[in-house]
Amino acid sequence: VAKQSAFTLEEAVQCTPSLSHLLLRLKASQQYLACVKPLIGATLLPTICAGPIEETTWCLIVKGNAVAAKLRQMLPQLIEHLRAHGHPITSIRLRIVTKKTHWNAMACSGPLRLQHNWHLWLLLHYYAHNWLLAM
Repeated sequence: VAKQSAFTLEEAVQCTPSLSHLLLRLKASQQYLACVKPLIGATLLPTICAGPIEETTWCLIVKGNAVAAKLRQMLPQLIEHLRAHGHPITSIRLRIVTKKTHWNAMACSGPLRLQHNWHLWLLLHYYAHNWLLAM
């Protein structure tokens, strides 16, 4: 009987080039958020999640319309700050999450975890699970 080795989701994703690329983009998004953290401030930070990156557009996922309104005022400074630190972002898109249950499911606070982008995490989990079953 062959002994199966256990893989973490991140290890399985790194073995698949297309999924590995998605993981790199997720980590880059978290780096962008860390870069602009001093500009956002401690008050707003718990209400913001790093979202997907599409070429030179970065998405921030925000909790509610009031946070989005405040961030819209800051977008030029955030973009300028990111570019000054070598990040190739030319625009930032805001996605507003209004339902408390959706926000809680995203688990935005804390260190980098795949759950920060819960929809991407689910996709990665699905593909990684199928990849492991095929082994």
